[in-house]
Amino acid sequence: MRKLIIGRTYFPSGREEGLPNKIARLKACLAFMSEEVRQTAALDGGILVAPEHYFNARTEQGVVGPGLNESAKRDIERELTLLSKQHPTILLMAGSMVWVRFQSQKSKEYEAYAESKRARGMAPLPKEEWALKRDTAPARLEKFIEMAKDVPYAHQGSPQPLEGAFKTFTKERRDGIVKNSAYGYLNGERALKYNKIAGVDETIGYESSAVFFPGMFKAKTEWSPGYTLGGVSMGVEICADHASGIGAQSPWFGNVDLHVIVSDTVTNEPAHFGCKEGGYVIHASIGMHDGVYFRKKSLTREFEEVGATETWLERGLNYRLLRWCIIGNE
Repeated sequence: MRKLIIGRTYFPSGREEGLPNKIARLKACLAFMSEEVRQTAALDGGILVAPEHYFNARTEQGVVGPGLNESAKRDIERELTLLSKQHPTILLMAGSMVWVRFQSQKSKEYEAYAESKRARGMAPLPKEEWALKRDTAPARLEKFIEMAKDVPYAHQGSPQPLEGAFKTFTKERRDGIVKNSAYGYLNGERALKYNKIAGVDETIGYESSAVFFPGMFKAKTEWSPGYTLGGVSMGVEICADHASGIGAQSPWFGNVDLHVIVSDTVTNEPAHFGCKEGGYVIHASIGMHDGVYFRKKSLTREFEEVGATETWLERGLNYRLLRWCIIGNE
């Protein structure tokens, strides 16, 4: 596998921070990692990972607040695209964000959607095709249920069948859907997208107007897609997906160089670590107590934690701490 610098950053869980400081922390981390790559001939690039909910507001008690509206989400995506373009050798995975989309607002949203696509160098769908796609949320959720009708998932903190979400959406006429999405940016482009499947308390603040919409998969045996970027293969999970073994039921399990987990807080489940022999698991959580794990070349699926270096990029109230290590072939 290519030799990479892996960085993990986080933020104080007990208080809220503004968007400018969250972006500034990512910028400082990217600058440090890019300089390491520039000065070290053996390094091919790097990956910066942040925890789940990195861009969502929090209460004073550290509880995640309501999901972002689409306008706020687009503003963040624009910032991440720019940062990624400035640091083209680093894959930026800025955790995940919970966000909400209301079907009733779709007529007002097309131009903003088109602008967001164009800002990322992508062609937007024609307005009619876009509107049709936005109108199919109930049908898509019903299709998801049919494909995984016997699979429970967590919603509002307790497991319930997917049918419950569909009935809530249609019978109570809620027109909002909530997603928890992790994006990866490389050289100014959004290179990967993963939507959380096992939701927990995703609809906080929208309990009466929206339902959690789980990530889709292409076939019944493919819970979450795998990705290959720059010759490095990876699988991605968000928090409860790891605890629920979503990745462990996916085709990429046991076959990827990197298994990336972003979480608020979730217990490591070594049986659910999905990298191949000689690969790595990267777990970025809010408390920074999780790390990077190397899978030994053995038949026992043993893992050992990779030692990390702590680098303070700035101290004080809005501190910026980066934990990083080097992985891959010498």
